[in-house]
Amino acid sequence: MRESFYPEPTKPKKPPKVRRRFLYACGIVVLVAALGVGGVYLFTVSGAFAVTVTPPKTKLVSGAEVLKSVVAERMAEHPLLRLLGSDSFFFWRGARSASLTASLVPAVSNIGIDAKYSGRTVAVTAEERMMEGVWCIEAASGTVPAGGCYAFDSHGIFFADAPEIHGSLLLKVTDENPGPRALGARILFDPVWYANFMETLKDLKESGYTVTKIAVRRDEFREWAVTLDSDVEMRFSFDFVPPSFGNALVNLAERFDFSKLSYLDFRVPNRIYYK
Repeated sequence: MRESFYPEPTKPKKPPKVRRRFLYACGIVVLVAALGVGGVYLFTVSGAFAVTVTPPKTKLVSGAEVLKSVVAERMAEHPLLRLLGSDSFFFWRGARSASLTASLVPAVSNIGIDAKYSGRTVAVTAEERMMEGVWCIEAASGTVPAGGCYAFDSHGIFFADAPEIHGSLLLKVTDENPGPRALGARILFDPVWYANFMETLKDLKESGYTVTKIAVRRDEFREWAVTLDSDVEMRFSFDFVPPSFGNALVNLAERFDFSKLSYLDFRVPNRIYYK
């Protein structure tokens, strides 16, 4: 056996400063990881920020359904909230209200959120839509099929199915445009049309006229009509409210015996046609 008389090569030692920096870096990584794990545990597992969420008290729709929709919308707007869960105070922190898409919960118009960490409670409140009238889809035969009527509110939103009604206590509209309506949708696709529609009805009511029937023509005609208790029909355009309509109604009542008229036509601005 031959022995070597040459010394074995040795690895160069790292300079003390380099080794110290490496240890510092490792320590920082471990500290950050520990803080991250501790934070996740604190906010999601420990229950230190857990709250009791109270669903709204509603009549037209389940309060649990409303709460479920509010939670879904907040998660959609802020995806990181999924990590906290809806029973965490920080899930609701800063929220005072929620704007639900009408198609999610059509019967609700406004949502309120009252989060109190001192009491560990979150109260969700809901303002339900109030019925302004009933909108019925008229078939080609002139009849309203079963399930063809919908309740709508003062903003012109369909929010519930409704039975067909008769009489003048509630506003009833028959619509010649075919097809079912989606809850949460507008009764008229143009908000200006709806504003003109409601303003004209308001002027009629304030002038002492009793409307017994309202009919909406097909959209391409852009017109609608009312029938009064005297059986005279008034025809209007959705594009405008007749100018000085309130005064015009007073003057018409003084000049004409409505029981002898067939119709009054207001579809042309500043013109009134009658027969």
